[in-house]
Amino acid sequence: TTAAKLGRYLAKRGRKPLLVSADPERPAAAEQLATLAGRLGLPWASADQDPLAQVPQVLVQARRNLQDVVILDTPGTPPGLPPPAFLPALLSQIEPSDVLLVVDALTGQEALRVAEVFQPLGLTGIVLTKLDGDARGGAALSLPSRLGKPILFVGVGERPEDLEPFHPERMADRILGLGDLSGLVEKLQETGAAERAAKALKEGEFTLEDFLAQLEAVRRAGPLGQLLARLPGFARPEEDELEREFKKMKAIIQSMTVEERRNPHIIGASRKRRIARGSGTTVQDVNRLLAEYEQAKKLMKELGRRKFPGGKMPFPR
Repeated sequence: TTAAKLGRYLAKRGRKPLLVSADPERPAAAEQLATLAGRLGLPWASADQDPLAQVPQVLVQARRNLQDVVILDTPGTPPGLPPPAFLPALLSQIEPSDVLLVVDALTGQEALRVAEVFQPLGLTGIVLTKLDGDARGGAALSLPSRLGKPILFVGVGERPEDLEPFHPERMADRILGLGDLSGLVEKLQETGAAERAAKALKEGEFTLEDFLAQLEAVRRAGPLGQLLARLPGFARPEEDELEREFKKMKAIIQSMTVEERRNPHIIGASRKRRIARGSGTTVQDVNRLLAEYEQAKKLMKELGRRKFPGGKMPFPR
């Protein structure tokens, strides 16, 4: 759920979140949140039986445990129906610092109707989910103007790490098909890839061993198709095709000797033929990898100069 993703986001930035299920309308709500919290190593509590009575008790316990953020996961509402009856009273009782509305980007006009129903509850921001598919976030254009509240986060996938701060200029680029290079840079920097590459460049030559490490880092940063879809002019490629290409590049590098990986300039025609035979590829594949390696050297040098803007919560105060 978005609550668990938000908890992970805050924990990665030094906060101590507590996830709380406050959804008496869905029997499996607490179980689902408990499962997600367990995977992420985050504490959780249930207030499903009687949120009005239980949530204040949970808040007291959170203060005792020095948990500085409590995230309440409350029920969703289908379009046309009012919010759960207990919710206005609960919000009045606990006076939260933020009330975030989670909206599915794929629902179009229905998202607007849901948002308007929740508007009287004192919303402070919006989380727009499911921006990882073909939808470019058209609903994002009208929600802030209709509600007078900003979009704070966007969900770009199913994994816990697929929640990102919202940047209007990047959304504009996405809608126009211009890509999201800044978002791609941040994804790579979260893995530490840029910093390690910059260190390698400062200490000496950026080798093919370093290049292979960067490929592994990109792979860990998320589904390759999702990352490449951020590049201008790229349609979202098939994951299977990208995975095959990654394995081919890895096989080529691993078919080189240690000397060749550390000194690529010595790789001449005869060495390329040997590497191609050893990796089950062609000389053209080897040439293409070496060209991509040279491009990666330039890119990693640029990424190493940039700072990842983590730390502060993008909540209005």
